[in-house]
Amino acid sequence: MGEIKLIRLTGFAGILGALLMFTGDMFLYGGFYSGSEYYDYSRRIMGEIPLLRLMIGGAIGPIASILYAIGFWQIYFAIKSAGKILASISFSGFAFMIIIAGSYHSGFVNTGLILRAKASIQQSDLESVKILLSQSIDYLHFLYNIMFVFGTIGTISFLYTIISRKTYYPKWIILFTPTLLLLASSIATYIPSPVGGIIYGGYINLIFLLFFCVSTFSLWHGGRRLE
Repeated sequence: MGEIKLIRLTGFAGILGALLMFTGDMFLYGGFYSGSEYYDYSRRIMGEIPLLRLMIGGAIGPIASILYAIGFWQIYFAIKSAGKILASISFSGFAFMIIIAGSYHSGFVNTGLILRAKASIQQSDLESVKILLSQSIDYLHFLYNIMFVFGTIGTISFLYTIISRKTYYPKWIILFTPTLLLLASSIATYIPSPVGGIIYGGYINLIFLLFFCVSTFSLWHGGRRLE
């Protein structure tokens, strides 16, 4: 199989992975509320939705992360002309980040189960459940911090390679670097209902969806010619 076909196929895998993970977000806590109401409404939704919906939402995470990881091979193919070591670091950083993200996504099922239990327990047991909920959220934060480390490694390597070396990417691709766009995520809190909750709840995957679409388009015919 030619490299251009691999670039296209890995791009499609990334797009599908982003769409699938976004779907998982919507299964877990998607709803028609404003971005500013996300934290309160998402918890309430996870505690009230049917158990099957909660479990499907969590199970989607690992499947989507596999497709995501395949999608990041597109970055490797696009920048390996600048050096396989840099390309491998960029790919590995993003790939490990998204593999952990699959566990992070599935971890919300535990949070949802605890929230469901919280609504039906006796007042005397409420403090214990609150502690359990806090520990569940701490675990999610722990996974998030691991994702942050790997994502930072992949991002720095990716940006350095694009800026300082010749690759198949146009230089402007750095404007769509997903881990940089995530820094502006707070803007989504100002989006009103009914779409605020959908966009804010799934903004991470929507940003990666945008990146894979732009990346695949720019590389469709092999990217820019190397000099």
